[in-house]
Amino acid sequence: DMARGRFVVFIDDDDTVSERYVITIVNAILQNAHADCISFAGEITFAGKHARRMVHSIKHHDWCHSNGEYLRPPCHITPIRRAIAGRYKFANKDYAEDMDWTLRMNREGALQHEVLLEDVLYYYQCRRRYSLQWILDRTQTARHAMGLRFTGGKMTDNSSSQKPTMLFVSNGFTAYGGGNCVVAWSLMALRESWDITFFCSQKPDFKAINRHFGTDLQASDFSIRKLPFPLNKIKKLDPDPFSIQQLSWMMRICQSQSHKYDMVISCDDEVDFGRPGLQYTHYPHLRNHLDALRTVENLSPRQRLGKLLSGKLRPWLWVSRISLARIKRNLMVTNSNWTANLLRETYGVEPVVVYPPVLWNGAERPNGERRNAFVCLGRFNPQKRYVEIIDIIERVRARGFDVELEIIGDKDAISKDEYVQAVENRIKKAGNWARKHISVSREELEELVSGCRYGIHGMLDEHFGIAPAELMQFVCSAVK
Repeated sequence: DMARGRFVVFIDDDDTVSERYVITIVNAILQNAHADCISFAGEITFAGKHARRMVHSIKHHDWCHSNGEYLRPPCHITPIRRAIAGRYKFANKDYAEDMDWTLRMNREGALQHEVLLEDVLYYYQCRRRYSLQWILDRTQTARHAMGLRFTGGKMTDNSSSQKPTMLFVSNGFTAYGGGNCVVAWSLMALRESWDITFFCSQKPDFKAINRHFGTDLQASDFSIRKLPFPLNKIKKLDPDPFSIQQLSWMMRICQSQSHKYDMVISCDDEVDFGRPGLQYTHYPHLRNHLDALRTVENLSPRQRLGKLLSGKLRPWLWVSRISLARIKRNLMVTNSNWTANLLRETYGVEPVVVYPPVLWNGAERPNGERRNAFVCLGRFNPQKRYVEIIDIIERVRARGFDVELEIIGDKDAISKDEYVQAVENRIKKAGNWARKHISVSREELEELVSGCRYGIHGMLDEHFGIAPAELMQFVCSAVK
């Protein structure tokens, strides 16, 4: 309001500009009398690292990431004609007021005549860790579909200055597995900006989770609500390791509570929240029960109870009150194009593909500094076929290649110690060129993986798999 020049611009006090910043912008203003704004390129770094190109232009209508560049509409760090900028006041908000101001001006098409300079004039020093930024970049499609933007360490829905509320439903959040990796880093991305109630079957062991996934989650970050006794003990009573009984009770409770929250989310595949929500589906496990779901779809609660008592309805279908129609109304996010095709085939919906986070803080070693060794990652479960992998490497060695094998994983809740012992017995038979590592920290895993030249993965028909993705990104060669 106090400015008197033809153009106004801000320079944030923790950023820097080029030595030619002033002269370049002044010359552009003098040479373009009808310009509404002087847009230019910049460089953005994250915690002082990972420099990327940043471009502000009226061609861009949102904060987004594309082909390695960060694209923005003209904002407060762009020189804008004062007569236009002055028409838009900063909202009285605790955060994201600059983004709110920018998007209002952009939506109304206030800037029509732009001078776009190719010079890198501005150096934006973002304090955010690149690991978090990586997640935000890969989730922008889903976030923007819900009207969510992230800025200054806060998420905003651009409609309220109050912190929105979220119910995050998680059946079994533990320190292993690709699905739990998605839960851990989703919570990392959301905790600062949402008032999260974490609804779970058992209280999470955040110390073990942080050690495994490299996160720094704390119980104090959330309001934790556990499935009440005795419902939280159902899983131990059910002999079926893939039982849905516990999740069914969680759905039943969620349906009575979800209306109290601004948003409801789960990473436990298909969930009926009782209202539309966001579900991250690793695999559509209910596709084998579609006939049963269709049978009860239009039954009243009394009719369902009658079929249950007559033995014609499985208990979980009565407990969960699950509705196929409500599941279809969720925003379905999934881990790969392969799984997306299954979801289209199963539910007739168009999922959003957001790849799970593959994060790495370890050193990148040149191939010459790595050992002539294979490495494989994953839970100690027969589906991972570790015994068969040892057989394969043994045959490679028999052909004259002096290679070793590192097997890194965690005990599996289903196969437990039985498969670990089977792998151990096979390693003893093979010799000291094969080794297993159980429940290592993230730092130990990165050190082991970065020291091997080759990766190998044995599971068939994996719908995504964090392990092969990590191997493909951080090991020189990967074999599946």
